[in-house]
Amino acid sequence: MTRWSRLKVLWWPWAGLVGAFAGWSLTHQIGSNSAFDKCHATAALPMLLLGLLGLGVIAGGGYASFSLSRREHESGTRRFIALVCTMMACVFGMALLWQTISSLIIPRCYA
Repeated sequence: MTRWSRLKVLWWPWAGLVGAFAGWSLTHQIGSNSAFDKCHATAALPMLLLGLLGLGVIAGGGYASFSLSRREHESGTRRFIALVCTMMACVFGMALLWQTISSLIIPRCYA
């Protein structure tokens, strides 16, 4: 087993949590920097595209964990971790969805 395939096997159940955290934190950091630091330069379309990009990262990680949780030959521990990480991807996805909607509703330079 190569190093990459071993790493993939070890981290596959955690993909939902890692993807959720990466998608949400990246979107939150870039979105808040652009909305608050350069508030007159931002528009609704870049914020929407950034939110969709983050949701795509979250969905990819959640799908990877979900597909592992449905495998019959995996151990119970790995399936449980994958299922919990899938649920965390759903929670982070909802948080990002509401954050993206609020960035479209709340006017720029509000704070």
